[in-house]
Amino acid sequence: MEFELRPAQPGNIFHGEETPELPIALRPQTDGEFVLAWTIRDVANALAAQGERRLRLSRRVGEVTERIPLRQALCGWYGIDVALQDATGRTLLTHNAAFALLPPDSRRGGLDSPYGSWWFSAHYGTSDPALA
Repeated sequence: MEFELRPAQPGNIFHGEETPELPIALRPQTDGEFVLAWTIRDVANALAAQGERRLRLSRRVGEVTERIPLRQALCGWYGIDVALQDATGRTLLTHNAAFALLPPDSRRGGLDSPYGSWWFSAHYGTSDPALA
């Protein structure tokens, strides 16, 4: 199984008007039934959400993208643990990640603002100044 996280926003940082979700591309090497499970915890390590999806995947169909919903009641930092299991419940892989939910972006400064930021446009960032 090939497992690829495809963040919907750079750094998994979502403003209030954006859809917080974590797309995961799954490319099966064999046909079978699988379970995609996740647990979300807040900054205090308290359980915020959990879920799972039962999937029937086949090589013939190829890549499938599953989207894990990340919306929470409160803005803030969250950790997410994702696991892929086979039909017997054996864990095939796990991945730990994080995301942040921010309130709506109310900044008024644009590219002519006297304030600036520096970012790694080639290292997990974006080359689009509007997103930075």
